Amino acid sequence: MGTAIKIIVGVAIALVAGCAACLFFVHKAGSDVQREFYSAVATGDVSQVKALCHPELAAQLDDPILGAWMKALNDRLGPYTGMSTSNFNLSINHGSAGKEVKSEGIAEFEKGTADSKLKFLDDRITAFSVESDLLKEWLTAMDDATFYDARARAFLAAVEADDSDGAWAMMHESLQHDISAERWPTILEQIKSGVAGADLTLSKPNFTAGPPQRLTLTYQAGEREISLTFTASGMRMHLTAINMPGR
Repeated sequence: MGTAIKIIVGVAIALVAGCAACLFFVHKAGSDVQREFYSAVATGDVSQVKALCHPELAAQLDDPILGAWMKALNDRLGPYTGMSTSNFNLSINHGSAGKEVKSEGIAEFEKGTADSKLKFLDDRITAFSVESDLLKEWLTAMDDATFYDARARAFLAAVEADDSDGAWAMMHESLQHDISAERWPTILEQIKSGVAGADLTLSKPNFTAGPPQRLTLTYQAGEREISLTFTASGMRMHLTAINMPGR
């Protein structure tokens, strides 16, 4: 009986040790991918974060918006210190699309904590979410409109070149709905008549903190004026309004 009890106790100890080791390695693996992400965020260099992302996600991240979010996280939460051991989950699934990994839990920083969720496909981030009371209303200004000035000019260049499909694709679905596919050829011609051959001068960048946050760029095109409004959603600003007085 004594020998049997010793064997049972020994097996139980081995099982507990095995489970503890398994939890340790799972936590370490999940923490490592989170640390790589937050190390990139800490650099303040958007290209380093986008390099970790799947191409489809990277295409949805506007540099100025991502940069503003990174700055807010670094300023408000401070350096990343690790993941909570008591609130953490890592799942790995090998599917037809590839290896899918989900790492989520409470991320700890020098100045606070955040609910952190990362999703990966074959070691590239396909989605991320970082929620904290310290990260509310982080997009409060747009000091440099160069990125969206280029996007606005690309849209107007497509209009002037009669690239109807290309210009249509640059608009947010809400604007597409407001214009309607039936009216779009007429609207396109009206915009084209106002900007064709004219030098565009950006005169009035105007950012409103919202929510939602909006950036309106007003151009002088000869004697005409045209305004394009971009509205923030997620990590992008979408073309949601076009205004040409007297159109």
